Amino acid sequence: MKKGQIIKSAYLFLLLILTVTANGQFRVIGYLPTWSNLATNANNTDWSKITHINIAFINPTDASGTLGPTTGVTTAVQLAHDNNVKILISLGGASAPTYYSTLLTDANRPAFINKIVQYVNTYNLDGVDVDLEGDAIDSNYEKFIVDLKDTLSQLNKLTTAALASWNGYAITNTALAQFDFINAMAYDATGPWSPNSPGQHSSYQMAVNDLNYWINTRGVSKDKVVLGVPFYGYGFNSGTANSQSYRTIITNWPAAEYADQYSAPGGWTYYYNGRQTIKNKTALALSDAGGIMIWELTLDAIGSKSLLSAIDSVVDAASNNLPPTTSITSPANHAAFTEGDTITITADAADTDGSITKVSFYAGTFKIGEDLSAPYSIQWIGAGAGTYYLTARATDNALVTVASANDTISIVNAPTLEPLGGNPWPIPGKIEAENFDIGGNGVAYNDLSAANNGGVYRTGSVDLEACTDAGGGYNVGWTQTGEWLKYTVDVAADGLYDIKVRVATQQNGKNFYIEMDGVNISGAISVPNTGGWQNWQTVTKSGVSLTAGQKVMRFVMTTGNFNLNYIEVVNSTLNTKPNITLNTANIQPNPFNGEAKINFSLKSPRNTKIILFDQLGKQIAVIEDSYFSSGDHEVTFDAGILPEGVYIYQIISGDESLMIKGIKQ
Repeated sequence: MKKGQIIKSAYLFLLLILTVTANGQFRVIGYLPTWSNLATNANNTDWSKITHINIAFINPTDASGTLGPTTGVTTAVQLAHDNNVKILISLGGASAPTYYSTLLTDANRPAFINKIVQYVNTYNLDGVDVDLEGDAIDSNYEKFIVDLKDTLSQLNKLTTAALASWNGYAITNTALAQFDFINAMAYDATGPWSPNSPGQHSSYQMAVNDLNYWINTRGVSKDKVVLGVPFYGYGFNSGTANSQSYRTIITNWPAAEYADQYSAPGGWTYYYNGRQTIKNKTALALSDAGGIMIWELTLDAIGSKSLLSAIDSVVDAASNNLPPTTSITSPANHAAFTEGDTITITADAADTDGSITKVSFYAGTFKIGEDLSAPYSIQWIGAGAGTYYLTARATDNALVTVASANDTISIVNAPTLEPLGGNPWPIPGKIEAENFDIGGNGVAYNDLSAANNGGVYRTGSVDLEACTDAGGGYNVGWTQTGEWLKYTVDVAADGLYDIKVRVATQQNGKNFYIEMDGVNISGAISVPNTGGWQNWQTVTKSGVSLTAGQKVMRFVMTTGNFNLNYIEVVNSTLNTKPNITLNTANIQPNPFNGEAKINFSLKSPRNTKIILFDQLGKQIAVIEDSYFSSGDHEVTFDAGILPEGVYIYQIISGDESLMIKGIKQ
């Protein structure tokens, strides 16, 4: 097939999709609430810009399953059908009545479904949307969905669902297969239920991740997945949070439609989706899904700032637009790399009836970056070992986005541990937690999850997320007991240093320790309950003795469930001229079995204590606690009763200390 034929075929295919948009294939779905005046809301709806309406919510009003409310439903249905729009009732919601747990049982399910069908027929509705969430998705959910689908399909009615990926595990494959399409609720990543965790609750990356979950992980065909977008935001202020409609946000801050967050008087910060993000998500849905869903229509602004009009502008532009073309030109398909390599990815892109605004580069759902001008290329640094499917996504001036074919590459673990970027991190200095070494899982880090849960900055299994601490950037999150990270460092000079670690958690009893070349230099350091996953505090270990030179620092999570932003090592506020002579402190023999000797030297007389720790920083015994004169000293101890393993001996002289690693065999 010639290139011109390819472009023509792509154009005809896109036109086919958009021609049937009006008939419902690419869906624009809006929810209308029943808790305000449904008839008034229906009369104020711009029916020309939507394909489906879900009335939210129609629920059991008593234990027998009688459905309500009914006020305004007739008006809404008449207006929908007059405008060739499908209209459904939505059952459940986040605050669904507890009647469902009884009504879905084997004994009550047939009668309840009969009442649902009776309601649908009475008001001439086009189907039922099921929005049961959380504990309402119980052991009877699958049977209910199967029976409801069987009954509604006989009446040529739709069965749909509003689903969230966070509890997608509760939806069985059998239940999932029943729905004519699903509305992916790609929002509420944070909110009033987590007032100490401010941030964007509905990012573009979350939309990408949710589509990937339902389409690639759960196997739902993309034409049956509808991307949900929010017409509301959340405000945060010192441990309190509230919700706010997009309409109110626009009223309070006239330029808010151009952004996704704004700072309000009184210390409040609001996070929401502005018009450009909504347009970008619509373009994503046109490319990768079967529609876009809105929660909910009455929260929208009126006029030129409307989010619904932003959606419609993208859909309308796409219907009169030739799609762009793009392909990856480098690296070659099936190319192989080593972790730590700088991978240059290049792509061609063209648009016959407009212009290319950007080319975005992806490894699976992970966005590597984007280039706004030709020649389109990007450098990928920090990729973990694994097999990756690279794609380039070209976006034209009408926001139509087309993805290239996959380009498969493989990355193998680095043969040795190496610092990210090639140079060790200087001490004194700050080390960002996300800049751990390369070398793969088990070499540069130990992470117990299968993938990067946050999906940002670096691939591999270490979990990273955007950080709202001063300075922004990223932080390590989703930590688990026994995980660790390595950083190659270069200590400028012998001396005492203070280690400052920036941490956050909303749980109690968390701790970690830090090693240098296998020696526990910090002992157990407690992480305070900071009140939120993005409420940051600094914990400090003072007076840690370090020797000059390149070393490997290892950060060990003794417990999980805390976040890590950075590790900063500074010159200590304590005396930086140790009485302990560092180059003569040792254990002989090492490794040892029975009797061993600790040798050290003091520059001046001091009371000196020698403490034994296991490799997790737990104190086992005090070996010596005496006053020593200046000069060389030797302390003998019997290690016969110790089990085999690694041990740390800390010599404390006044306010100075030194740690030595010993191995019992």
